[in-house]
Amino acid sequence: MTEISEGNATLTDVSAETPDAPARRTASGLAADTTYERLLGRDAWQRLAPEIRRRFSRRPCHNGAIEYRGRVRIHMSRAGRLFARVCQLFGNLLPPRTADAVPLAVRLTADPGGGVYWARRYDYADGPPVVVGSTKRVDGAGGLLELVGRYFVMELDVSESNGALVFVSTAYSLRLGRWRLRIPSLLTPGTTTVTHTQVAGDLFRFGLRVRHRWLGETLMQEGLFQGFDASHNVIRQRRRTSP
Repeated sequence: MTEISEGNATLTDVSAETPDAPARRTASGLAADTTYERLLGRDAWQRLAPEIRRRFSRRPCHNGAIEYRGRVRIHMSRAGRLFARVCQLFGNLLPPRTADAVPLAVRLTADPGGGVYWARRYDYADGPPVVVGSTKRVDGAGGLLELVGRYFVMELDVSESNGALVFVSTAYSLRLGRWRLRIPSLLTPGTTTVTHTQVAGDLFRFGLRVRHRWLGETLMQEGLFQGFDASHNVIRQRRRTSP
């Protein structure tokens, strides 16, 4: 992977990026997956709650799926709502508005371009459902990316904190053919922090916060989730294939 910097702009050559390595397929349509263990390192991986290790040591393949359901509280600042509208130019990245106790269904499937596609369906009480979709994929340098549509890319750092799994954004960029153009941090929604915390049994807490250097917290989501029988297709959406 090659980077070219000029002034505040950075172009990254992604022609060497490769899809995730094939995983061992099981009869359930799920596959064993060591992606997060490799990203964290064995010591940090072992410090995660056992239930979290179980959830993140498998991934869907072919027609398999993993589903979670819960309810979330969403708060967006005025700047956060503006960023959400702008992000719609590249694909739904953020929920559109503030609300309490919004039913949220999350469905994980294999992305044909490599990685795992996450479809998140928000069932707002006062409007039609909103589906926010993205693909998590390991790049050629071994880092974790989250891709929205064909152009928007978020680079993620993965760590463990008190037994919880934590994702923190380190950069945003636009994908233009074989290049990724880094977006200046002040023009992004802010640093995104996602925390997956074990509660009890199949129940876990999801938390997401986006904080801008100047504008403060632009988005907050939090809620409780549990696994759901993936044989019921609760999210029906034509998925865009990631590049």
